[in-house]
Amino acid sequence: MIGKLLKKEKKLPIEPKHYKVGVTSGIPSIDKATAPQQVQMVVTKGVKVIEIDLEFPTSVTPIDIEKLRSIGEAQKLEFTIHGATNVSLPTTSAEKLEYKRVDDDMKEYIKVAKKIGAKAINIHSSYLPSPFFYRETRKWSYLLVDENGNPIEDKLLRSEKALNWFALEEMKRHTSKASESLLLQYLTKKYKDMKKAEEEFEKLFGEEKEKMILEAWKDYIREVVKKKVESVLSMAEYHAYIIVAWDMYENKDPLWKNICGKKDPIELIESGEEGKLVDAVAAKYLEGHINKLLKDLEKNKITLLIEVPDCRSASYRGHFRLVRPKDICHLMKKIDNPYVRCTIDFEHVATHGLDVMKEIKALGPRDGEYVKMLHVGSNPSPAHLHIPVERGDIYLYKLMWELRLRGFMDGYILYEWGGGRREEVRWLESVQNLKRMAIYLEADIPPDKLPKEFFGLTEGEIERERRIIERNMFNPLQGTLEAPELSHTWFGGEILKKKKPKEVWEREEFR
Repeated sequence: MIGKLLKKEKKLPIEPKHYKVGVTSGIPSIDKATAPQQVQMVVTKGVKVIEIDLEFPTSVTPIDIEKLRSIGEAQKLEFTIHGATNVSLPTTSAEKLEYKRVDDDMKEYIKVAKKIGAKAINIHSSYLPSPFFYRETRKWSYLLVDENGNPIEDKLLRSEKALNWFALEEMKRHTSKASESLLLQYLTKKYKDMKKAEEEFEKLFGEEKEKMILEAWKDYIREVVKKKVESVLSMAEYHAYIIVAWDMYENKDPLWKNICGKKDPIELIESGEEGKLVDAVAAKYLEGHINKLLKDLEKNKITLLIEVPDCRSASYRGHFRLVRPKDICHLMKKIDNPYVRCTIDFEHVATHGLDVMKEIKALGPRDGEYVKMLHVGSNPSPAHLHIPVERGDIYLYKLMWELRLRGFMDGYILYEWGGGRREEVRWLESVQNLKRMAIYLEADIPPDKLPKEFFGLTEGEIERERRIIERNMFNPLQGTLEAPELSHTWFGGEILKKKKPKEVWEREEFR
């Protein structure tokens, strides 16, 4: 046993070769500092990459940009940017004004990244709760768009099933008298004769009448949309999501197939699986934004990273959009561009009440190839604590190992410390501990084969353990021998005779 402990291990490099270990700068507004000041606080941590947290693209001034470039060149650092660290980039919103703001801000982030010399921009997949969650309470919105920023009404008319669903929704919102009045107008338009229309109206009853009322509503909706009359159709974001869902389903969109399977939107809602619908449509909106950025990303050689979002409020836990790593990887595969990858934040996954290990193991066999960045800390939990990385954190290593098995062979591994924490407890030994983990990952050492050094056992500590083992090796035999037992050495006995405290004997035992 002792021989195995003292056996020389294969010498490993002191720095990882393919994984880039770094830290985040921290949110400037929390620490009441500028972006360069935040970077200067972490530049001495022995890192190769720093992620600069920017709440808005305008968070840095021209002077800040010059300072950041100077720091990066002097320290030979690689910068990335974390955009919209607060709820300022509603990437999955169907509301027109918010949609445009996302497009505008993302273009600005690319410009800022180019000026600073950053290699990547990291944003959350979404910050918003499901539109199903507040469909009855949020204000009505009349300016809604599809995933490409076009009026949602255009897509409504292209999908017969979506139009049929929306007409039924309108029927529910109005009285039977209003629907009958609309039916009479529809029949008058059809027969071009008021008397004939009234005669046909009197003949209708039961199920046949309901079908004709539905046709009347559909005709009314078509006319309103064609005339481009705003503020007539009462539509909330919830409606826009269902309309896009029907379009995805009818066109066999890969995102729908991979996230929702074979069920149509109504089947998902009726089976209580509307969360899948929301995730698929949210991914579609995000895809729409990303497709507009591809040329700029390729031209400037900047990678856009889509991160698993955190749960901003426990009240919404289980109701946020696009939070599972596997669903974000489905989006990565759909876009299929080397300048678009994803970031997995283990703690963010935990904040949604999900089993982190289970979610990572649910990834496809090659999904790790679409992962470019990890945000890590020890003991990921729903509390979102950003605990410094502890040496010997086998659970964290297992999470990264599972990703490596799925193709995560290089990329960024960043300790995200957040902000507002005292200097002495912000990082501790996180960087060095992560570097050791990265080195073991690159050596393809599985969790159950990790050497003693991973857990912080030095040669001196092993020698001490051996002495303790030797000292207690006969303890199991105490009380079973007929000969008088020796409970201490001769030298220890002399100390006891002189009535020295037992602690002195134990301290001198191995001198």
